[in-house]
Amino acid sequence: ADEVGVQNKQFGAELAHRMFTPLAESFSTTSEEILKRSFGGNKSA
Repeated sequence: ADEVGVQNKQFGAELAHRMFTPLAESFSTTSEEILKRSFGGNKSA
């Protein structure tokens, strides 16, 4: 029973990591783009 619980925890952590990593990457990318656009607009203006 303990081994099954550990496997479930590892599987849940891996699944969450696989789902969260792309979201974090896309979020950081969009944040950088927004910052670049806002700063670029300020510089050009």
